[in-house]
Amino acid sequence: MMSVGLKTSFQKVLKDALGMDVIGKFGYETDLRETGVNSLTFIKAIVAIENEFGFEFLDDELDMSQYENFQDLIDFIERKKGG
Repeated sequence: MMSVGLKTSFQKVLKDALGMDVIGKFGYETDLRETGVNSLTFIKAIVAIENEFGFEFLDDELDMSQYENFQDLIDFIERKKGG
C-alpha cells in the first residue's frame, strides 16, 4: 500500500515535470498513452522521479511499455525504495 507521502510526492513530481496535473485529471489507473504521455514526456518524468526519490532506473527499466499506468510506476518506486 502506497504511503500518502509517496503519493503526494509522485503527483507533485509529475505535475512539475509534465506541466500539468495528470493524476488529478486522469487518476492512477488510466493508460499512460491516454494521458498524452509519450516517449519524451515519459523520460522527463523518469528523470524527475529519479531526482525526487533518490534512485536511478536501469536501462532495461526505461521501456515505457513496462508501465501501463501511473500506478505501475508507483509500484515500481516502492520496490526500488524497498517499501
